[in-house]
Amino acid sequence: MQPTDAYVELVNALEALRSASVADLVARVDQPHTTRSLVMGGEPVELETVLTWADPARTAILATAHLRGPGTWHHQHMQESIRIAITPAPRYFRHWAESVLGEGVALMELKGEWVVRQVEIYGPHRIWCDESGQSDDRFMLADQPISVLELDAVDEISAGEFEDAWNSARESSGTR
Repeated sequence: MQPTDAYVELVNALEALRSASVADLVARVDQPHTTRSLVMGGEPVELETVLTWADPARTAILATAHLRGPGTWHHQHMQESIRIAITPAPRYFRHWAESVLGEGVALMELKGEWVVRQVEIYGPHRIWCDESGQSDDRFMLADQPISVLELDAVDEISAGEFEDAWNSARESSGTR
């Protein structure tokens, strides 16, 4: 078996994983490895793949392919890994808020651990903030991760509820 052929097989296996759906990849994370038997250069080889989380925040998957051949080559195996970024689905939360306008609520859209859009509602006042700016200079986009904000499942709201508040705030500020 030629090492270059073996490396090409490793790369092909990893690229196939890279093109798989996020749902399929996540379902395979931390599951037992999968093994496929192949014949390369007239010799039987085994291609093993395994997926693990690349980081504690689960923003990427580490895909590792391991190719083993017969006899002594079995001990001279080849291994390669790639990191596949996972774009988390947005999550939406409602939390109490207090400002110079009084008491109200903040609705937030999070991607991963971070707020990317928010609406604050104080009576008739609706203020929006996102990564590009805000409707009122007295307010800023939350700059703390969800773990610091102490949000949990009871604070979670639907995407529709957030989008309704977002659109209302943008319209009330004359921005669409």
